Order: sequence, then structure tokens, then C-alpha cells
Amino acid sequence: MCDGDAVFRFLAEEAGLGRAGAVKATDGYPALHNYNVEGKLAPTWKFLVEEAGLGRERAAKAIARWPHLLGYGVENNMVPKVRYLAEELGLGKDGAAKVITTLPQVLGLSVEHNIAPKVRYLAEELGLGRDGAAKLITKFPSVLGLSVEDNIAPKVRYLAEEVGLGKGGAVTLITKLSQVLSCSVEENIAPKVKYLAEELRLGRAGAVKVITGCPQVLSYSVEDNIAPKVRYLVEKVEVGREGAADIILQLPTLLCLSIERNLRPTLRFVEDNFLDTSLTVTMSLATYSLAGRLMPRVRLLQRHG
Repeated sequence: MCDGDAVFRFLAEEAGLGRAGAVKATDGYPALHNYNVEGKLAPTWKFLVEEAGLGRERAAKAIARWPHLLGYGVENNMVPKVRYLAEELGLGKDGAAKVITTLPQVLGLSVEHNIAPKVRYLAEELGLGRDGAAKLITKFPSVLGLSVEDNIAPKVRYLAEEVGLGKGGAVTLITKLSQVLSCSVEENIAPKVKYLAEELRLGRAGAVKVITGCPQVLSYSVEDNIAPKVRYLVEKVEVGREGAADIILQLPTLLCLSIERNLRPTLRFVEDNFLDTSLTVTMSLATYSLAGRLMPRVRLLQRHG
């Protein structure tokens, strides 16, 4: 016998979703109203909290992200996935719990037809080995929700062949910036490559050098992030377009920095304290932490004359 009010109270109070979270969960998965609390929801919640090792806070996050989780069978569905992640993949109980918290849908995937083939692709085709595959999955659990044929393999080929990283370079980039696998080639990756190669006039080889030096650039917006930094170098630092291109080619990590929080205050500090420093050295110093590295050392040297 199901009780819609009891289900709502369970989600809001026992599962810790609160009233708004319970509403969102039942709106996202209306079938929850039909479940019996004592016979279904409570045992599933207990498994997630205790046996799967999520604890109450992470279990609540997982359910908020994917309310369908409470509809999965424990013995036939959840237990084999938790065991595979923790034991066969070697993540351990806590590592498996972290993956489940980030990608709750993983407990609804088939080990044989979905999870294991992806692990084999990462371990064998990309050459990461089991430990490397486990590390990538821990860092970016959403990879288990992506299709090898439609998503992962085409991205690897694009990075290796079209961008020119080669397979080894593509794999290295993916291990550093795993979320690139969830980016669209047409809408996300290709525009960054085109901007670097053509608009910034670095050429394909220069674009590759920047991308390998600062993989995060592929996750940035050209309009809101990359282009403003180039304009800052051109107009405020007054190095011109070619000078900006040369600086970025030498120091790709400049594109990872914030103008307001990093570049502007650090460059001002360097100019005030190192009057005869060359532009190249000045820009390289801008890649260091101002408050954590440059200022303490300068103040220490000043105190000692």
C-alpha cells in the first residue's frame, strides 16, 4: 500500500532533500508516488547510505541528481555495479561512492554491455591500463555515461587527426582535461582551435602547442574568456597582435588566468618592484601566485635590504 504523503515526508525528511528537493524529485520521477516507503524506498536508501558507502549527505545528492535511483532494484541492479566499481575496477568503496554520487545513473547501466566495455576501451584502446582507466573515471565519472562509438572514440580521432595532437597527445590531453569528452566538437572544440590557429595566427602547430600547454583552453569561451585576454595583452599591455600571439605561444597558461584576479594586479606589482625586467620575464612572473609566492618573497628580500 503506497502513501503519497509518506513518500513526500520520506524524501524531505529522512532522505534530507527538504521540501523543495522532494517536490523536484517527485516532479522528475512521478513514479516515486507509487512506491511503498517501508518495502522499497527505505531499504534502497539504507543500501545507498550504508552498503554502497555514500553516507547520508552523498546519498541525498545522488537522489537529487537522479531520483530514478530509488526505483532501481538493490540485489539485481545496484549490488553488481557497486561491486564492479569497488572491486574489479579497483576504486574501493569510497571511490565507487564518489562515482555514484556524481553519476547516479551508473547504477542503472549494464556492467556487461555498458560499463565494462568503456573500461576496456580506456584501458586497452587508449592504453591507460586498468589503473589509468580507474583514475580517469574517478576524476570524470560522467565518462561512463558517454557512448564509445558516438562520443569518446570520435573525440579521440578528432584531437589526434584533425587538431594534430596524435593519439598519444590526444590521450594525454584527455587525462588532463577529461571533461573535453563531453564537449561538442562543432560547437566547442573546433571554434577554439580555429581561433588560435587562424584569428590569433598561430597556425595549426602553434594551436597544438597552446592546447597541450593549457588544455583548459578548450573548455573556455572564446568570446567571454580567450579573446578578452588577447585584447588585454594587445591594448593594455601594448604588445600588439603579433606580440600577444608570441607571448601566448611561449606562455599558454596565461590563458588560464583571470585578468582582474591575476594578470592585472600581478603585472602592476612586477612593474612597481622590478623596473628593469623584460616583458618576457614580466609575463612569466604573471603565471605565479601574487599573494602566495611573489609578494612574500619580495617583502622578505626588502626586509633584508
